[in-house]
Amino acid sequence: MRHIFKKIFAEAGIRTPGGRLPRIHDIRHSFCTLSLNRMLDSGMDLYVAVPVLAAYVGHVNLSDTERYIHLTEHGYDEFVLREGALKTLIPEADADEG
Repeated sequence: MRHIFKKIFAEAGIRTPGGRLPRIHDIRHSFCTLSLNRMLDSGMDLYVAVPVLAAYVGHVNLSDTERYIHLTEHGYDEFVLREGALKTLIPEADADEG
């Protein structure tokens, strides 16, 4: 399979931004990231979507699936908004406390 994929990508002129031919696992990373984005766009909660995706790709542990999910421009603004809200949960230390 690996040889066939490389041949298809080479003949189609498909390369990574770094100029190399994509690997089979690159497709898996793209699939997981794009699938998660679609589930979230459809209104599915993140805490439901990740276990569904993990089961679909055959992972037993969620941490295995998390390695395949990448932050994209698509969800970046929402991520920054949610991350900013977390700052209110952890009080900052006073400068005098050291």
